[in-house]
Amino acid sequence: MQIKVSESSNHLEKGSLVYFFEPQSVAVISPMRESLFGSHALIKNFLEAGFREKIYPLDLSCKEVLGLKVYTSIKNIP
Repeated sequence: MQIKVSESSNHLEKGSLVYFFEPQSVAVISPMRESLFGSHALIKNFLEAGFREKIYPLDLSCKEVLGLKVYTSIKNIP
């Protein structure tokens, strides 16, 4: 498989791995209990690493995690 880099934007062309390596948003679907592993830790790592795109936590048991609104359904995400 060959991946082409666009000369004008320095981004990989559509259909490549750009959506995986440069996501514009991330949905984290799982219970948000605070622990060393799991969704809570994943979101904390995103924030601490400087991920500044949209993070959408999904859970039925809480309304907020680490300052982010928690959605009850993927259908409710804007």
